[in-house]
Amino acid sequence: MKKILFICILFYSFSLYAQNINDVIAHKEMGPPPPPGPGDVNGQPAKDKIFYEVDKKITFDTKNLSDSFDHSIIDQKHKPTENTFIVSFVSEVHKDISDLKIETGKNQEIITGLKRMLLHYRFYPATVNGWFVRSYCKLKFIFDYDNNSIKIIVL
Repeated sequence: MKKILFICILFYSFSLYAQNINDVIAHKEMGPPPPPGPGDVNGQPAKDKIFYEVDKKITFDTKNLSDSFDHSIIDQKHKPTENTFIVSFVSEVHKDISDLKIETGKNQEIITGLKRMLLHYRFYPATVNGWFVRSYCKLKFIFDYDNNSIKIIVL
């Protein structure tokens, strides 16, 4: 019984050692892995870079986004005089946004509503070489206070 156990352990240790040798040989044949850095040999863009020019811009359902705005924050008796707001942000790879800035518009109630709406919405990210990337985005919101609707333009 001891002889059989000894032979099994010996056989098992040789098979493990042979697998490790094969991995080492394959690694030497392929060469060392590429050094870490921005992008890689397969054309993957740098992860932290913000792209201003992309192959495909962010995509989203404009109707769904405009319907998600809470129009009840607008006082129907005293409608705001300004109806155009320009917003810029960075669209992240995982459908979130960051660095949200209101570039045009002063009505604080609408700005708060826009921020709330945009921070809760999930945008489909932009792509470069088929890879999702962080990208700079600018949207123009044109409010129609009489019809409680918003027209959204990607700038």
